[in-house]
Amino acid sequence: MSAAERLVPGTTFAGYRVERLLGSGGMGAEYVAMHPRLPKRVALKLLHPGLTSDRFVRARFEQEAETVARLEHPNIIAVEDRGRVGDQLWMAMRYVVGSDADGALRDGPLDPGRAVYIVTETAEALDYAHELGVLHRDVKPANILLERRGSGRRERVLLADFGIAKALAESAELTTSGTMVASLPYAAPEQFGDGELDARIDVYALGCTLFRLLTGKPPYAGNTLHQLWFGHVQAPIPKVSETRPDLPAGFDAVIETALAKQPGDRFRTCGELADAAIAALRTPPIRPARPVDVGRSPRPPAETTMRRVEPVAPAPPARPVVEAVDAERDAVPAHRAQHVELLVGVRSPRGLVRVQPVLRDP
Repeated sequence: MSAAERLVPGTTFAGYRVERLLGSGGMGAEYVAMHPRLPKRVALKLLHPGLTSDRFVRARFEQEAETVARLEHPNIIAVEDRGRVGDQLWMAMRYVVGSDADGALRDGPLDPGRAVYIVTETAEALDYAHELGVLHRDVKPANILLERRGSGRRERVLLADFGIAKALAESAELTTSGTMVASLPYAAPEQFGDGELDARIDVYALGCTLFRLLTGKPPYAGNTLHQLWFGHVQAPIPKVSETRPDLPAGFDAVIETALAKQPGDRFRTCGELADAAIAALRTPPIRPARPVDVGRSPRPPAETTMRRVEPVAPAPPARPVVEAVDAERDAVPAHRAQHVELLVGVRSPRGLVRVQPVLRDP
């Protein structure tokens, strides 16, 4: 939606008084607006006219909006109202004070506990909808809202935009507007074809979302349709540990199952994915070996003294012993005694603790 098509504050649209723009993208724009009859604010979403100029698509959208409006779950942003003004489709939803999971990533990857909490709450919403035969088809951090709550209470997680992707799937404008490409970083391999889709596409997208929350980046890089197709369909499944070896090692197995190329190899439900992620939190992390800094020592260098020992004649006893004051005795094997050149004593704060033979092969 271009700047010229956006609503300015104070404008009334479908009875709602616009206060400010929340955001815009390939699908349209979203505003904070006052309800025409109730003293409350709503999130007013206006879909891009280019997406809904077709009469069939408009009818499909309205049908899907009615289906989604029947979803009642504490983790779902339900549609409160929807309609059409000319060719402009709109819907009113609950206004959430807070951010979304995409915005939470602006400061970098999330703490693993918080990431798993967000995914677990989102899984509750998805499994509920799947039981009613409703797919989301566009699970991603930008569609997961995080509502701020006071008194030290944990943020509330709410999933938005149910059914919109399906309602607009027939629109030829999706790819040209950039909307399709914007969602493909989270799309299951089968969504690139024309086969039947089921709940496992949402399982896959939730796995991609978990990967992004943990690492700060989507599982497959790319800005074009071909690049993203190759990643999801052909490329090896990435490992969380390759980006963040400090995280629990169990997350690699969770991502491997959630992002399986074949739907039958994935978790059967989003709840199974969430349970596996919770269990992964209890696994030890994979940390890279710390490099050895040979130029520094964690302790002050010990005082080292050396003395030369004359070669031992063959006649002496078979096990010559060198003694040091306050030190334990170290025996030099007889068959190598003639090759002893130096004995090094290391003096530490506790005294001379060991006399170390330094051997030289003939």
